[in-house]
Amino acid sequence: VVDVLISSAYPEEILMGKLLGQGAAGLLQIAVWFGMIAIGGLLFFGLLAEWGISIPWLAISVAPLFFVAGYLLLGSLMVGIGSLGNNMRESQQLTWVLNMLPAIPLIFLMLILRKPNGGLAQVLSWIPFTAGQTMMMRLSAAPAGVHWWEILGALVLMIITTWFCIKIGARFFRVGLLLTGARPKFREVMRQAGLMS
Repeated sequence: VVDVLISSAYPEEILMGKLLGQGAAGLLQIAVWFGMIAIGGLLFFGLLAEWGISIPWLAISVAPLFFVAGYLLLGSLMVGIGSLGNNMRESQQLTWVLNMLPAIPLIFLMLILRKPNGGLAQVLSWIPFTAGQTMMMRLSAAPAGVHWWEILGALVLMIITTWFCIKIGARFFRVGLLLTGARPKFREVMRQAGLMS
C-alpha cells in the first residue's frame, strides 16, 4: 500500500494530508472548548470589567495565525522524523526534543511576564519554535510595548521556517516510509533524504 501511495502522490502531499487531517480534528476539539469558554466569558464579561480585568484582544486576534504556523512547523518535523521509527516508542524517542522546544517560554514564564519587553522575551519572539507562545505572553502582559513590526516579522519568519520544515519533513517522511526494518544510521537517513552527500 505504501509503495502505491508513494508512486501516486508526492511525499509533501501525503505529509500535508496527514497534518491537515489531524489538525482539523484538533481544531474541532479546540473550537468546542473555546465555544464553551466564550459563552462563559459573555456571561461574566460585565463582572470581569467590574474587577478591572482587561481582555487582551490583540493577543486573541493574532493567536490563530501563530497557532496554525506553529502547528505546521512542529507537526511537519514530528511526522517526518517520527516516521523513521519502527514503533511508537522509537518515534517518541526521536521526537522528544521537538516536544521540548515549545515549552522553553513556559520555563521562563515568570521572567517574560516580569519583563515582557526585555531582552529574553524579544529573543524568544524571533525564534520560530518559541515565537508563538512568547508573543502571546508579551501581548497579554504588555501589548503597548510590542510593535506591529515585531508581530509581523515573527509571523513571517515562522511561515518561512514552516515552509522549509515541511520540505525537510516530507523528505524524512519519504525515507521513513521506504526504509523499513532496522532503523538506518543518521548518515544514511540524511543521504537518502538528499540533505547530505
